[in-house]
Amino acid sequence: MPGESGMGGRSSVSGLNVALFGATGFLGRYVANELGSVGSSVNIANRGCEMETRHLKPMFDLGNAAFYFYEGRDEASMEAAMEGC
Repeated sequence: MPGESGMGGRSSVSGLNVALFGATGFLGRYVANELGSVGSSVNIANRGCEMETRHLKPMFDLGNAAFYFYEGRDEASMEAAMEGC
């Protein structure tokens, strides 16, 4: 019987709001896929360009992934990526 959060899977809502740093790396892509498969809302922080995060978009349902660019020495940009998590 489905609960309030759905049947399970990408179209569900797990209730998790996560900030993920390093999602474009080797292990980070698997963590992002697992968070997307349970329906988590994820803020993905990246220091590179938009082309590095393109492969992560299909892992999430529409609106569950937000992409932020941050600078390692700028605390305000990192705080913006973690806002709401």
